[in-house]
Order: sequence, then structure tokens, then C-alpha cells
Amino acid sequence: GIPEHRAEAGHILAGVGAATLLAGEVLARIGAPVAAFLGARPVGALDRAGLGVLAGLTLLGFVFLGLALASLFHPLLLAAAPLALLAASRPWRTPRPLLLDAAREARGFGWPALACCAAGLLSLTPRMLVPEADDDCRVYHLGVPWQYLQAGKALSRRATSGRVYS
Repeated sequence: GIPEHRAEAGHILAGVGAATLLAGEVLARIGAPVAAFLGARPVGALDRAGLGVLAGLTLLGFVFLGLALASLFHPLLLAAAPLALLAASRPWRTPRPLLLDAAREARGFGWPALACCAAGLLSLTPRMLVPEADDDCRVYHLGVPWQYLQAGKALSRRATSGRVYS
């Protein structure tokens, strides 16, 4: 049989994959109305999903920044923000998953194109599974949001050394 630690790692990776797909679908649905409002005219399902994810990430980033600047940077509000944006996007209008339609369209590109995309994504996997090691990441991308969460608002002072967060 499969050693227990390998089976556990497989379950963890499956959970991470499912969470990533769910987050991608939520972002695509949040961003689709934003892209339409900005006048974007996606050609197909793949364009619609990709543009939706990018617009969703942008909108969610602005909402998180607004919460921090309004001294409302609290875990409950950070969790509620994407859910509120998802509800505002009226996901029941398109009950089929946007990413499923995008995947179906991507199959039409043929196996060489899909193999190139898979190779690119697989090359990123080891980097995504290890903790960040550089000071910029620890101080500004992890440390500053942690300070904001502790304070419940955006702070005007500079972040401290990365050694605090490693």
C-alpha cells in the first residue's frame, strides 16, 4: 500500500487544489461584472474567466486596502468581503462554473498547447510549496499585513526587519 505520510500529502495537495479552483471561480465571478463595466469584450469562455480572475483580484485588493484605511482590517470583515462581492455579482445568473467552461474551451487548443501550460504551472509548484525566504516578502508581503491585522487598521509607520516574521 501507500505509506501513510504520502497518502496524507496527497490529501493535502488535493485540498489545496480544490481550494485554488474554488478561489479562482469566486474571483472570476467577482471580476466578471467589473470587466463588463469597464467595457471589456472577452472573445470566449477562457478570456472571460481569465479577465474575471484578474479583475476580481484587483477589486478584492482595493476592498482590502479600503478596509485597512478605514480601520476595519479585521479577520471577520476580510472573510466577509469576498462573500459580499460574490453575492453582488449575482452568481445565480450563470449557474455553470466559469472555470469549467474555460477548461472545455482550452481543450480545443490541442495537447501541445495544454502540455506547455501544464509544464509552466508544474514548474511553479515547488516554489508555491516552500515558504518565502527573501526580506521583501517577509517584511512587506507578510509582515505589514500581519501588523495591520494586529492593529485593525493601516499603520503609517514603516515595517520592522524581516527577522521578526521568519
